[in-house]
Amino acid sequence: MRIHQVSPTYADACGIGNFSRNLETALRRRNVEVSTTTTLSPAEGCDVTIVQHEWGLFRTEDLHCFCEQSSAPVVLVAHSGGVETLATSVDGTITMHQGIVALNDGPNLVIPHPAWIPRELQDRRQLRARFGLGDRSFVVGSSGFISGFRQFPEILSRLLPVLRDADGSVQLLSARCGGPWCSGWERIEPELDRLRQEYPKHFRYEGGFLSHEELNLRLQACDLLWCFTNRASSAYASGVAADHYASGTMMVLADVEQHRDVIKRPGTIAAPADLQGFVDTLLGTIRDRRFQRHDPEAYSWPTASQDIIEFLRNLIPTLRGTQTARG
Repeated sequence: MRIHQVSPTYADACGIGNFSRNLETALRRRNVEVSTTTTLSPAEGCDVTIVQHEWGLFRTEDLHCFCEQSSAPVVLVAHSGGVETLATSVDGTITMHQGIVALNDGPNLVIPHPAWIPRELQDRRQLRARFGLGDRSFVVGSSGFISGFRQFPEILSRLLPVLRDADGSVQLLSARCGGPWCSGWERIEPELDRLRQEYPKHFRYEGGFLSHEELNLRLQACDLLWCFTNRASSAYASGVAADHYASGTMMVLADVEQHRDVIKRPGTIAAPADLQGFVDTLLGTIRDRRFQRHDPEAYSWPTASQDIIEFLRNLIPTLRGTQTARG
């Protein structure tokens, strides 16, 4: 099978760019031919075209035109909702949670957002020594884009006094960038700097992008991960929750649609939108240190890529017939 992928942010350090690069690598490891372009350019000789879509990456009319002119079926990977206007043009969709595409008909594959999975989880004490974290401390961590929706200053102001008394710490691995992913960044950065100055031995805050392997090890070193957002449900596109789950470390997630698949799995704690009472419960749990590791295999790229390949193989004969009739 030969796949042509269209990903405008393929070369960028962002969620969709990262997704498209990982998908390309995972498919090639299964001996699938993949070519990727950053524009809506046709590809000769491919069996199917995959378009990585999020509002703002393409004009709707351009995508309609591309689908009409494509000699191969077009399958949309929807990283945001509201793509119903494209239902008459695309031949199938791939989504990261149920309900992101409100289509009445048409083939749709739902997969958990995949992540890089280690072959085995490392000894936490050794990782603590490697990263300069206290062997006996309780470490709360998080990673991903910083935004006002993730409640970092609010939760840190409650956690840090408790962790300081228990010789614990927080490591926050942020992806510094502009754009909508970092909405509210200007407000949050001074507050994080203030907390770092107030708790210099208990709060680490680092910006930049890490390799999949390095990020996973840093998250493995933690006892608990914070993956909360009070933003209304949206596309499960950045993969922050998947990266966190891939470390085998217990995690707190917002009880929103995009996290429903993760919440059903072992090693997760669902948090309500109003954190007031929940934080008190969480602090008690931290004092008791009731946290276990889980198997992250369900979120591996090999698992997801096999599901995608089978989905496309089953569709291609039907989609070719659709293309022929449409042409």
